[in-house]
Amino acid sequence: MKRPISKLFQSALLSAGLVAVAAVGTAMAQDPADAVKQRQSQMKEIGGAMKSIQAFVKDGKGTAAEVKTAAETVVTTGPKFEGLWPEGTAVGFGKSEAKAAIWTEMEKFAKGFQAMGQQAELLVKVADTGDRAAIGKQFGALYETCKSCHEAYHED
Repeated sequence: MKRPISKLFQSALLSAGLVAVAAVGTAMAQDPADAVKQRQSQMKEIGGAMKSIQAFVKDGKGTAAEVKTAAETVVTTGPKFEGLWPEGTAVGFGKSEAKAAIWTEMEKFAKGFQAMGQQAELLVKVADTGDRAAIGKQFGALYETCKSCHEAYHED
């Protein structure tokens, strides 16, 4: 006879899985050069998603469903940045364009990723309406969130 999995066991299993994922992310980020490559790759992924959304908002290219998919990419990619900022990987390390202020303002910097995720989640919801003007307004909020972090922490 099969027994249903208890809620406590499910929670414990989920927690163990999250710890394992976090450990893998931290282990991957231990090599500074790999951390820089990984975060740059993820930024390019977000940049591609943002360009797709912008094409819909400005030029009417694509669909609201594609905007939703692109916004979901931003939502899911943002948390992957955790652990990819080891000390010593600012401008001057390889091809890093990260300003040293990141490491003196790490808490504020991390909040920027949280804000990005929140704005992208709102865009996912707005995209479901198909209202191009509303999508444009929420994209503007997401864009400004990204821009403020880039201005503070990215060397151009």
